[in-house]
Amino acid sequence: MDTFAVIGGDRRAIGLTEALAGSGFPVIAAGFAYAELPACVTGCTQISQAVAAADHILLPLPVSRDEETLYQPFARDTKTLESLFSLIREGQTVFGGLVSPAVAAIAGNAGVTVLDYFAEEELAVRNAVPTAEGAIQIAMEELPITLADSRCLVTGGGRVARELVPRLIALHAQVTVAARRPEHRAYAQNAGCAVCDLSRMCDSDYDVIFNTVPAMLFPDTVLAAIRPQTLLIELASEPGGIDRKAAARRGFRLIVAGGLPGRVAPQTAGRIIGDTVLSMLRKRGHTV
Repeated sequence: MDTFAVIGGDRRAIGLTEALAGSGFPVIAAGFAYAELPACVTGCTQISQAVAAADHILLPLPVSRDEETLYQPFARDTKTLESLFSLIREGQTVFGGLVSPAVAAIAGNAGVTVLDYFAEEELAVRNAVPTAEGAIQIAMEELPITLADSRCLVTGGGRVARELVPRLIALHAQVTVAARRPEHRAYAQNAGCAVCDLSRMCDSDYDVIFNTVPAMLFPDTVLAAIRPQTLLIELASEPGGIDRKAAARRGFRLIVAGGLPGRVAPQTAGRIIGDTVLSMLRKRGHTV
């Protein structure tokens, strides 16, 4: 049975250790001095010990926030990426999330290739569910009204929108979907939503707008046509689709809700990462 080392990360990483150990794999973890690990996981005080004992190394999401050190918020000290990658030996498989070009370059200088599980379609599709649930949680907490009978605009027709729309409808919200692609508008119509093109999305008043499109759909000129009482929830990846400075200047409540799976459902997010990594290994010919 292959051994996995989970090195650093937030609560998603703890959920990942539990998911892998629950599937019967030996799991070693390092970088969690200030967090409680599941009883079935072996904790190490030194990253070098965990790396030396593992067949597969699992780095966090993101691997680094400053492109110099490992992201490990529960650790006592810091670990440079350069020193981390120097520990990897030939034959070990290394995974990480949101592997930037700078991180990939540091790994490459050490002869290490980091496989990016965040780039896998399986993870993106499954992460859409906790993202949609988290967006609804934010709306319920921030709105002074119920979602029932509220006027909601969802921009885009991708993975997150397709999970968010039916949940809003189930809560009896009045949902409009603004999408560029005709097939996305057709899907929304079939689900019982009003639809419009992106160019017409501000023709009506809304209580909340969920943006899922990572393109600037809401510059200052568009925000000027929206009543300032509207709650704005940014779900798109950076840099998002809402002009944050303009929104603040105009007095909007803007919630930038990146990384929702890890914030609202870290155990589920960790299990999704674990399943994705196992799928990636099988594609590479490993019998796990």
